[in-house]
Amino acid sequence: MYAHYRHSSPAVFFQSPRTMRLASEHKKLTRTVAALIASLPGAGALGSDPLVEHLASARGFASYDLVITRVVYKGKAFTAVAVPTRLWRDPESLATLIEMRDDAASAGCRVLLVPQRWLRAPIRHQIATVLWSAKQVHFTDEQRRMVVQRLQAQRFSTLAECAEVTSHQDPMGLVLHLCAAGHLRVDRTRPLSPDTLVAASY
Repeated sequence: MYAHYRHSSPAVFFQSPRTMRLASEHKKLTRTVAALIASLPGAGALGSDPLVEHLASARGFASYDLVITRVVYKGKAFTAVAVPTRLWRDPESLATLIEMRDDAASAGCRVLLVPQRWLRAPIRHQIATVLWSAKQVHFTDEQRRMVVQRLQAQRFSTLAECAEVTSHQDPMGLVLHLCAAGHLRVDRTRPLSPDTLVAASY
């Protein structure tokens, strides 16, 4: 278990190479979780979960061990706990996490344990990162309507073909934002490319 890190002083925290590495990995995992949530239509991050954070701390997990996020997805709220591979593969740590999940359920909080390996699977991670970045692209209702109307008429098309119908300064970014927002459905079984197929969501 990793309980002995929880009581480290700030000075020890910054002086320990191992602890600094774990904190750095925690930041990367946090960004991965944020990207995945942002890339899923109908999903949103609701912030922290004090109950689950307390349960994790009480079991000896440090603040940089887990990424705990309250999530809403398709109208249902739950708490996602992203678990680093080093903990997921440790039988004692995994058993403790399962106990924590069950205790949270008894308190009326649904917890989903998500392994880092699943989150960072190459295709899933690439798509989540690209769609998350595309959410920074702004567009007008008319620009959105042009792309959606094309797909409603042709049933499906490629990212490149959709980008051709708009005069937006970042046409590919526009189409990817529409995918992230749920206006379009994108093939998530393969890495994104100009030839990736998309379809209208309605």
